[in-house]
Amino acid sequence: MLGDKVNVEVVKADLQKRQLDYRLAESEDRE
Repeated sequence: MLGDKVNVEVVKADLQKRQLDYRLAESEDRE
């Protein structure tokens, strides 16, 4: 069960990183 908890944290971190990368790409397109 510990592995599942760790996996959830990894997925959350990956989603946050993707959102951050997406925002950076969007702001670059506006300039």
